[in-house]
Amino acid sequence: MHVAQGSRTRSKCWHSRTPSTPSTARSGVRRPIKETRSSGGTAPRWGQPGEVPPPPLNLVGDFGGGGMFLAFGVVCALYEARHSGQGQVIDAAVVDGTALLSTTFHAMVARGLWSQQRASNLLDGGAPFYGTYACADGTYVSVRAIEPKFHGQLLERLGLRDDPDFQDGQFDKQR
Repeated sequence: MHVAQGSRTRSKCWHSRTPSTPSTARSGVRRPIKETRSSGGTAPRWGQPGEVPPPPLNLVGDFGGGGMFLAFGVVCALYEARHSGQGQVIDAAVVDGTALLSTTFHAMVARGLWSQQRASNLLDGGAPFYGTYACADGTYVSVRAIEPKFHGQLLERLGLRDDPDFQDGQFDKQR
């Protein structure tokens, strides 16, 4: 099997017309750059209000949106080749994979469950139990206690389990 990663020069993109071996995998951008939004539209959603958004993690785009989808395509092509003897062309684009991985957030926006204002939502730093905090020693701690079980453990370890300000209403934005 031959696995190739495409490179983009101006608006032209590398691609193979026919598989040169039983299975050929290709990865790259296949649309004009003006049609491609940063990280499939996920970048503007993160960071603090009024500040430039931080660069999106390559975990979403390169690894999840591109690499994971390409690897899955290779596995599927191997399965097909084993059963039918036919080769396959695997076409995986980072922007397409990222768009698919971000559908949950786009659906939440469409349903009115996600505000466009940064740091005001459940998963973008707007919830005190799902954020990153500076420590006295100059390092940071990331807290991700979204499930009630883990939220309860967090309150217990912070000595806040019996504090009336932290009873019920974990997801109440008014608290």
